[in-house]
Amino acid sequence: MRDITKPALLVVLLASACGVSENPEYCEDHGACAANPAGSFCHPAKHYCYRGCSSDQECQDPASPAYLAADRPVCSGVTHECEGTLALPGARDAGPARDGHAPASELGPGAELGPAGKKPRGASCGGAAECASGFCADGVCCDGTCDGTCLACDLPGSVGTCAPVPAGADPAKECAGSGGACAGSCDGNGACSFAASKGQGCASSSCAAGALTVSACDAKGACVTTTQACGGYACVGATACKASCASSSDCTAGFSCVAGACVSQLPLGAACGKNDEACASKHCSDGACCKVASCGACRQCGAGGECLPANEGGSCGGTSCSGSAASGAAQTLPLCKAGACATTTKPCGDYLCDAAGSACLAACTSDGQCKASAYCAGAKCQPKKPLGQTCSAAKECQSGACVDGVCCDGACAGTCMSCKLPGSLGQCKAIPDGQNPDAECAGSAAACSGTCDGKGACRFPGPTTACKPSVCVGTMLQHFSCYKGDCFEHGASCTGDYLCASATACGTSCSSGAQCVTGYCDQSDLFGRKNTCGKLDEVCYADAKVCPAKGAGTQAVPFCKIQDCLDTKRPYVLVADGSYHENLIIKADVQLVAPGSSAPLVDARSGAVNTSAIKAELVPTQSSSVGISIADVGKVLLRGFRVTYHGSPTTASGDLVRLSAFAGTAGSLEVRIASCDLFEARPFKSVKTASLAVVSGSALPVKLVVEDTALTGSPYGLLATATSTSARPKLTLNRVVAALNTDAALALTSVDATVSDAFIAFNPGRGVSAAGSTLVVERAKVGANGMHGLYLDGSTAHVANSLVNDNGAEGIRLSGSGTLLSGANLELVNVTAANNKVAELSCPAWTSGTGVILVENSILYGAASSIVAALACQVTVEHSAVKNLGGGTNTAADPKFAGGALDPYRLQLASPCVDAGSDAKAQGSLDVNGQPRLVGKKLGGTSKVDLGAYELQ
Repeated sequence: MRDITKPALLVVLLASACGVSENPEYCEDHGACAANPAGSFCHPAKHYCYRGCSSDQECQDPASPAYLAADRPVCSGVTHECEGTLALPGARDAGPARDGHAPASELGPGAELGPAGKKPRGASCGGAAECASGFCADGVCCDGTCDGTCLACDLPGSVGTCAPVPAGADPAKECAGSGGACAGSCDGNGACSFAASKGQGCASSSCAAGALTVSACDAKGACVTTTQACGGYACVGATACKASCASSSDCTAGFSCVAGACVSQLPLGAACGKNDEACASKHCSDGACCKVASCGACRQCGAGGECLPANEGGSCGGTSCSGSAASGAAQTLPLCKAGACATTTKPCGDYLCDAAGSACLAACTSDGQCKASAYCAGAKCQPKKPLGQTCSAAKECQSGACVDGVCCDGACAGTCMSCKLPGSLGQCKAIPDGQNPDAECAGSAAACSGTCDGKGACRFPGPTTACKPSVCVGTMLQHFSCYKGDCFEHGASCTGDYLCASATACGTSCSSGAQCVTGYCDQSDLFGRKNTCGKLDEVCYADAKVCPAKGAGTQAVPFCKIQDCLDTKRPYVLVADGSYHENLIIKADVQLVAPGSSAPLVDARSGAVNTSAIKAELVPTQSSSVGISIADVGKVLLRGFRVTYHGSPTTASGDLVRLSAFAGTAGSLEVRIASCDLFEARPFKSVKTASLAVVSGSALPVKLVVEDTALTGSPYGLLATATSTSARPKLTLNRVVAALNTDAALALTSVDATVSDAFIAFNPGRGVSAAGSTLVVERAKVGANGMHGLYLDGSTAHVANSLVNDNGAEGIRLSGSGTLLSGANLELVNVTAANNKVAELSCPAWTSGTGVILVENSILYGAASSIVAALACQVTVEHSAVKNLGGGTNTAADPKFAGGALDPYRLQLASPCVDAGSDAKAQGSLDVNGQPRLVGKKLGGTSKVDLGAYELQ
């Protein structure tokens, strides 16, 4: 229980922070704050606790207990507390509390406690005694004294309550201030506000001597007068200061007009820019206030306004430059030294003066801007170089000559001279022998390039050096050779009537007429010029297509007749394709050639004749008995012709081709017939005419070679007869077909003949008839003739690797109707004689003499009697298969021929004749079909030839 008997004097210290006007705690009924927060007191009317202050109004609020204090507290701006004491008026000793309530004097405003008859709040009053609250303010009973500034108890809506006068109002004129322009108004918080009048003039302004006097309202409503300087500016009239100046007259004493502004005049040495007016001395020199207007080029105004030495080494006047290209140039420079201007000279180095003559150049664009001992390069004057230094132009060199990329002691323009030889750079000397470093001796072609000779000249390859491949076109051969470094062309015709053999060379030999200018290549050995082109003056041309004109025998205009060419006695007669109706008489050495086809004319294996291989045909006229007559002339070649009669001539007897030897002159008759088709087609068997006839009646040697030729359709294919015993004609027949002749295919009398790779068949008479002759037959098929296959009358014969079959009489007969010539013999090696009608081999009795027959590695099989021989005939058979004759090295077993339409006498694999022969007795390396011999293998690995004409393949 609080003691209330003591005087009701309450002193409250508000220690809370400003800005907090309320405490959430409420007052207790005895007027203390609940929980008794330190420094708080209870608002007597609103019954909440106050703490701290934020303004004086909080301490002077009529609604606050503080406002009722005789000494009204104010808000401290330091402690933010309301400072002062609070004395509650009308306090009295109320005595002990009644009913637990505090005395009425301790109750807050608004309590209706007091004497009866007192007026309530808000009622009009003339004094505090009339009011129950004990307060009469503004003519009404109020809840407090309400005597604070801008507080009223009679405000509409709150009569009887002391409240702040609304902002902007001042019904009691409490905010008059100094009056007039400085009056204010209430701010709505129980205080006056003079913000609206603050700064407003409240008295007349005046200006004198650069000072302005002005009056203005302050924040408390007072009219305050102040005097302020014009900042160096003079007055404008009597009421204002100037804001800018045009001259120092617009400024007060001690100020000058600088750049439109009045500034205080500066002392000596002060920075002044460039304004003399800114200085008290009126001299602004070198940016400082100076005693003099200018200190000169080599002095500068410094401390105290004195002129002091300056710009040491700097320019103090205009420069100049002079000199020449020969001696060089120099620049004259006025320079500051110890405060005075002194002149010095600076050389320009390798540069000359500029165009104005005021300074040395620092860069160049031409040599003329450099002294004579220098040149311009890369915008700089460079010293010229001594001998031997690298260079790209003469101007770079002291010698004035740049050769071979170095500075040289001379122009060194001669051939094979150099200034860059090792050990002598810069000296012009001859390039050593064999070198060519500068390619001075390069020719127009690489092959013609030369080298230096060590004496200042070039040495080039001679004409024997080819500079590019030769070019050959047609008959012209172009050569290219070197001469003094250039490649020269020189041409010549191919020699020997050759055409170009390639794109780079003439031919030197030939294998066909296409390689020759004349179109003829000599491929025989008759003239000893094999593979040689016939020359233009050696060849005569015949072409039936020019008929009936005679022609000229040239390649461009040939003769119409072959005989016209033969009459020229040229060694070569070239006959074009076509048909020629004439008889020929050959009177001189000649090669009579028709080109024909390159394909073989005959096939000696089958007997076929390729008639399309012949392109030139000779048809003898009916007024002569011989088609081609060759008599006593020397050497003749007949190639590529078909010679044939059409119909029956007026003369019943006549040969297609006849060789005659009767003159007895020195020399010989050598004839070669190749690739010819001699087909008579006159069936007069009783007349001894032949496709080819050889007649010799003198000692003149006769040599005849027939190859790749057909002898058909005549009474005799070949009829050869010699009457002289001192000179026997030599006949060689290779790759021939002798067929369909009405008498003998080959009729030989007193001649030496060799027949190889021949087909002699289908002749109604004999195949071969030889009287008093020597005969060699190799790889021949003699079959299906009407009489004997081989009829040997008093002749010696060697037959090997041949087939004699299916002839109408004996296959082979050694005979002599008269006296057998001395040494008449017959040797058969690897011969197959089969199925001949009378016998495979016959040797009847002779009038006188004997015959010797040797049979080796052969097959005689098929006829009833394989061998028929008289006692006068000596027959020896070895390593052979003979019917009815076995024992020893021979066998009588069936040879087991293969049969069939093609080569029916070939052997079967099971034949007893396979590998049964004697290798030592075998002769020749090929069988009748041209297959290799000795290919069979016998058990044990020993090679042995097969028996008969065929080797098993």
